Amino acid sequence: MTEKMEVFELDDDFDPMADVSSDELQDDEEMDALSNDYMAPIPDADKSVIPPKREVSAEERIAQLIVGLPGQKFRLLQAIDACRETRTLDELCASMEAAFPVQKTVFDAPQIVRLLAEAGAIDVQEVPLETADDQPESADADFIQVKPVSYNLYTASAAGLAAVEEGSGERVVLDMLGAEEDRYLPLFKQVLEMTAADGGCTAKELDLAISTNPICAEPRRYAGYFMNLLENTFAIQWTDAWSITETGRSVLQSDIFA
Repeated sequence: MTEKMEVFELDDDFDPMADVSSDELQDDEEMDALSNDYMAPIPDADKSVIPPKREVSAEERIAQLIVGLPGQKFRLLQAIDACRETRTLDELCASMEAAFPVQKTVFDAPQIVRLLAEAGAIDVQEVPLETADDQPESADADFIQVKPVSYNLYTASAAGLAAVEEGSGERVVLDMLGAEEDRYLPLFKQVLEMTAADGGCTAKELDLAISTNPICAEPRRYAGYFMNLLENTFAIQWTDAWSITETGRSVLQSDIFA
């Protein structure tokens, strides 16, 4: 016997909101609008004010750069000083590499120049190359359009030169020595005298002469302590050996060691 199955037909005209009045709909819409417009109060809204952006001067940017790269201070100031006369990038990099022929650092000469330019220590002038002979040759002139290129000239800014004057020179070394204990002055003098010899001297020679001195026993001092202070004030420098600078020679002849 076959069972009869009831078939349910869907009413396409069914409206679930048919029994809801238009007034109720309007009230619901108004509530939705109010809820969407609602914003929770912000705690201390009167204090949530973004201060205006403060312009940082070139002097401040240069000082921050030097403090941020203490191991590169001499190179930074030397690069600025080299730009007292306008130079191309190649000329400037050659000057820096001549002053630091053995420089193991992640900051190469072009990077130092870029950092100084961004800080405002060096002014950059872009010079276009206009002559045809100066233009780069194209491998396929039919498809590659040769555009005029340019090169940069670098000149030390007033702020950069001020940083050089403030961070180097005999006065800087004398101020450093004046802040040290008087008993250490003979050791600073000995370092300067040893590095003033022809060809300079090695770190091992300085260590044997300075670190074994009884003055270094308490508190314990090593040659590196005195060498670092003299290097950071540009009284000595490393090339192929430790050698005295012109600033160091001037200090050696001053009255501070009398």
